[in-house]
Amino acid sequence: MENLNFRRRADVKGFVPLIFACVLFLAEIFIYRAYGKNEFAPTLSGKALGGWIAAVVICGILIIWKNKALTYGAYLCGLYAWLEFLTSQINYIANVFVAIDGSRFSISFIVLVLVGLAAWAMALVSAMRNPSVFSKEIKKQEKGSEEA
Repeated sequence: MENLNFRRRADVKGFVPLIFACVLFLAEIFIYRAYGKNEFAPTLSGKALGGWIAAVVICGILIIWKNKALTYGAYLCGLYAWLEFLTSQINYIANVFVAIDGSRFSISFIVLVLVGLAAWAMALVSAMRNPSVFSKEIKKQEKGSEEA
């Protein structure tokens, strides 16, 4: 019975960060669609939006169906989208660093960067805490608890 409880707790440890990651990816999509344009990046990055949408879809699949192969998929899609967002804003970032037209980042840019960072970090935490990825270590812990 203890092993069953351990597995349930281990599943929750990976499931809760996955829910947070999915919510943050959705928030990132909505914030980016509303505030992602500026004078240095007049269009939204389709690659960034596609990466965030793929991350949300993968999170949704993982919420319903636990799959060992997809555990890092949401993390990788979120990281890809976040990096694509940063590269689409490179002119804006360079402009702020050189202080040609402005010397401060906008609040919307800072929020987008921080929400994106938090989203893919939560997806990584979820993937790392997923017991199916570390099933050999769980089996070792179960054998150790039976012997003790």
